[in-house]
Amino acid sequence: MSKLPIRVRLKNYYPEWLYRKIRLLRDRKLIERWKEDGQPIPAVDAYKRKILAKFVELNNRNIFIETGTFLGDTVFEIYPLVDRVITIEISKELKTNAERRFFGNNKVQILEGDSATVLASIDPKKLKNDRVIFWLDGHYSGGYTGKGSEITPIYRELDCIKEFQYNHVDSIIIIDDKRLFTGNEGYPKAKDLIVYVESLFGCKVKEYHDFFVFSLDSKEINFPSPEIFI
Repeated sequence: MSKLPIRVRLKNYYPEWLYRKIRLLRDRKLIERWKEDGQPIPAVDAYKRKILAKFVELNNRNIFIETGTFLGDTVFEIYPLVDRVITIEISKELKTNAERRFFGNNKVQILEGDSATVLASIDPKKLKNDRVIFWLDGHYSGGYTGKGSEITPIYRELDCIKEFQYNHVDSIIIIDDKRLFTGNEGYPKAKDLIVYVESLFGCKVKEYHDFFVFSLDSKEINFPSPEIFI
């Protein structure tokens, strides 16, 4: 028996056109309420997804690689904009749920396992002609989110992405939940993470909203306007 609530599992059975209409209306309400509350950090997930979609569009990305599939809402937002989505989930139940949700969608590849281990299995040589964006959101945050041996495998994920730099893959990396990198509860300190990234990749990390953002070749990144709303 699935531990996921019925409302989550029902997403798998709506016709896509209908669910997109329902979610558009819901997202507008959530974002408007968040704005009325003073735009606290973290933003509602609906707003984060809109920012991600703008990053993809403004930077002409065609491959989206995500750690932490969770309920598949980010995949649902992004896959119409790209040629391919690769999403990694450590929880078997969440991975199975996502497989049901995206059954028959040949643009979406759902992989199960520890995010760093699975990232290491992706061959960057096959993506040398692509424009990749990594969304690193494989952090445990309670509730139904999946958890491996670490609260956040961010350092190991970054070590795997180094292979993409060796192979000159045009890549932008966005790390979610900047606010949680305080040195507590299994998260490194933000300053330590930034030093690690800049030393490993030889690039500058920018802080934007609740994200850390950088590119592997120090290529200029086009940032969405903070006022982007639906």
